[in-house]
Amino acid sequence: MLQRAVGEDLQDFAQRELFDPLGIPRGSYVWLRDRAGNSYGYANLFIPPAQFAKLGLLMQHDGSWRGQRVVSSDYVTQARANTPTNPCYGFLFWHNGGTSCTSANFPHAQTVAGPMIGSAPDDLFAMVGALQQDNFMIPSLGITVTWTGALGDTSLNLAGLLSASPSGSDLYYNFFRILLRGVRDVPVPDPGPFRTPPLDLDVNPVNYLDPAVLLRDLAPNAHCNVLICRQAG
Repeated sequence: MLQRAVGEDLQDFAQRELFDPLGIPRGSYVWLRDRAGNSYGYANLFIPPAQFAKLGLLMQHDGSWRGQRVVSSDYVTQARANTPTNPCYGFLFWHNGGTSCTSANFPHAQTVAGPMIGSAPDDLFAMVGALQQDNFMIPSLGITVTWTGALGDTSLNLAGLLSASPSGSDLYYNFFRILLRGVRDVPVPDPGPFRTPPLDLDVNPVNYLDPAVLLRDLAPNAHCNVLICRQAG
């Protein structure tokens, strides 16, 4: 939809309008495409931490970069706002202002009472990638945290271990509990130890084994099959 709206390839548009203003060169990242050549707009952007951090700082500063408006302030506000289906999720951004938090449906959706990260301020919002590739922004404290890694949780919560449920992550909770002890100019109360959400193993296999989806993906169009796409024409 975005490509149709702007009339060009998504990656070309993003490079000119987003990455170039931030000083992120095209050769510094890899953004995967599907077998039809479309970019995975929601994921599969492989980018070094120093460049990834720039995206977090852009959002921390309400869409501005060194005095230049790159993303509209209204969009940033909407991106970090509640959505009707999930109080802790916006436009692909997780945030800490909801009264409950529902994980991604991987391995299954799980709703936990309370904010996304109970040890952090309400205005925290985050870019959460696979297996803990994250940017965390806390505008009220002027803090941006960027980290990359793999795993790190120890609680018995599969969604948390897979980075699909930030609210089930003892890594997130304990990290911010320790980090915010160092804040001296703003009172940040200690919320106490992490409480592991109840273990929930109600996994629906149809989410992953729906025959209609699997069969359709074997040959999604006249030019592609599950293994290869040939050039049209």
